[in-house]
Parts: sequence; C-alpha cells; structure tokens
Amino acid sequence: INNEPGLLVSFLMEYGDMEKTLAKSSIGHVVKLNRIDGDELISERLIDMGFHPGVEIEFIDRMVSGGPFIIRIQSSFFALREEEAECLKVIDL
Repeated sequence: INNEPGLLVSFLMEYGDMEKTLAKSSIGHVVKLNRIDGDELISERLIDMGFHPGVEIEFIDRMVSGGPFIIRIQSSFFALREEEAECLKVIDL
C-alpha cells in the first residue's frame, strides 16, 4: 500500500465532493451512509434507529410543504425531519 500523503490529497480532491446530505439527495435514488455529523442527540438517536456508516438508504419520497423525508433501510421505513436528514452524510451508489 502506498502511504504517500500526496495520494490521499489527490483522492480527496477527486472524491471529496461526492459526499452530500441525505436532504440534498434525489427521490428514488439509493445512497450509502458515509457518516453522521450534527447535533449529538439527533446523531445518537439516528444510530439507535440503525443508521450506521455503510448502510444503504433508499430515498422514497418527501411529503409536501417541507414535510418529512420518507426513506427505506432494508425492510424498514422511516420518516425523517429535515434536521435529521441534514445530519446524514451520504454518497451516491
């Protein structure tokens, strides 16, 4: 494995902007959870609900007038508020 610092910087420059929040994802897309970043209480609750790095999330729909995000993880469905969706940093698959 090449541990040159320049290689990591090069990778981050190429792929670092691929991460976005779940709130910025498109309906119908499947994304992979990269990390949870935000309010500690919200982050802990999301982890308790089964949101862990690496899990695939399907963005099903969003309710009208800024309502909750409807998502699916495996066979479970969740309705997330915008502040919760903003804590989930995801990568497109």
